[in-house]
Amino acid sequence: MQMLQRLYELPPKDVVRKIRRRLLSTDRSVFDLEEIASSAKHLRFQRVYDFLSRYEAIISRTHPEWQGVQFKGRRVLEIGCGPLLGWGPMAIFLGADCYVSAEPFFNENVLNDPTLMERYFLGLHKDLAAIYGPRMLFDEFCEAMRQRVEIHRQELLVAPIQGLFDVVLSNSCLEHVFPLEATLARLKHVSSPDCCFIHLVDFGNHRGTRNPFSGIYSVEPEIYLEKFGGEINLARAPDVERAFREVGFEFALVPYYEFREFYDEPINTFWRERYSDEELFLKTGLIVGPVGQSPA
Repeated sequence: MQMLQRLYELPPKDVVRKIRRRLLSTDRSVFDLEEIASSAKHLRFQRVYDFLSRYEAIISRTHPEWQGVQFKGRRVLEIGCGPLLGWGPMAIFLGADCYVSAEPFFNENVLNDPTLMERYFLGLHKDLAAIYGPRMLFDEFCEAMRQRVEIHRQELLVAPIQGLFDVVLSNSCLEHVFPLEATLARLKHVSSPDCCFIHLVDFGNHRGTRNPFSGIYSVEPEIYLEKFGGEINLARAPDVERAFREVGFEFALVPYYEFREFYDEPINTFWRERYSDEELFLKTGLIVGPVGQSPA
């Protein structure tokens, strides 16, 4: 029933791809390369720069001292890099010493797939070279990724990650993490004392509904999770802030945008007694640090 509900809320093309993968795939535990290569969303290589530059512009509006993420000579960790290495290619292109990610569904063949190399990584290399200058040839870029990228097909909590990291990033990942508090404690353990970090947290239902909070606030969390499954942890912004604070991070929550439009459901007392309207309808926020000084 949960699967049918989820398929009903997805665009038709995504539904076809998911059904086809379930029928034909021999390994559903990793990202399907053919599915990735047919996804306009995944192949839009401009997203790498667009996301980071947009987040930093939003941060700078409320924290003008923010100097931006510096990759050169840094050890970079990303939580949940997704199928195409997330910000890893940018980090490597800009001189990171290494890029590490914990991504349970990663397909290790991604850098050896000729279609993805031509349709995604080549375009991404050209885009980065246009923005930052021609720092390396495409072949050098590919070899650098193979040498300096390390992906663990495990959750961060149990991944055998070694050393301290200077830059930590995640993009719409922490809302999917269980248990959040223990994972953040592990993250603190592997972060350098002056670590620069940006975490985009999406508080919506991830179901493609007209209002991103539809179905959540009309019932208690246990009922919602029973109906729709445990894809998201339902932590609201104050919960995420408290979890970061309790493990010792110094940070700021920078609101991205709220979404109250089209919400026409009652709000259960569980939510009303614990959160303000501003907290309930914050769609995305950025957890960033350090603040009050240059993060570089």
